[in-house]
Amino acid sequence: MPVSLALVKECFAHTVGRVKYKLGAKPALGSDSSTFSLSDCSGLVRWALDRAGFRIPDGSATQHEFCAAHLREVHYKDAATLADPSRLFIAFIAPNGGIGHVWLLQGGTAQTPGRTMECHGGGVGVSSRLYDTPALHNVCACYELPTTE
Repeated sequence: MPVSLALVKECFAHTVGRVKYKLGAKPALGSDSSTFSLSDCSGLVRWALDRAGFRIPDGSATQHEFCAAHLREVHYKDAATLADPSRLFIAFIAPNGGIGHVWLLQGGTAQTPGRTMECHGGGVGVSSRLYDTPALHNVCACYELPTTE
């Protein structure tokens, strides 16, 4: 089931700055972006990938297990600086105190590094950050998603 990168980007564009982070909040699969205002990281990733044609379980730890079993692992920095913008990746930080983190990364180049598509705390919610933001330095795994583009 390849992912439509264009649809993933559209999903995030409709939620940036509007959807806030709340641990345990999960958008309903198949719902329109206007029907929710709260999400956690794994819920938003699952919702966006589902809207773009790719089914993944919920929960960052479960998503990590699924990706390890079904997708090709890649080095995070390579995805962000040696890939290309038509590629899509999913990355994880292992749970710390029971809470992990998951986000999507559009591939990048040395000249135009990859940026995240994610939902995170700290009062931010859905946003995009450069791949090497200090908060993302503890990446434990990164996998390439199959895309239609």
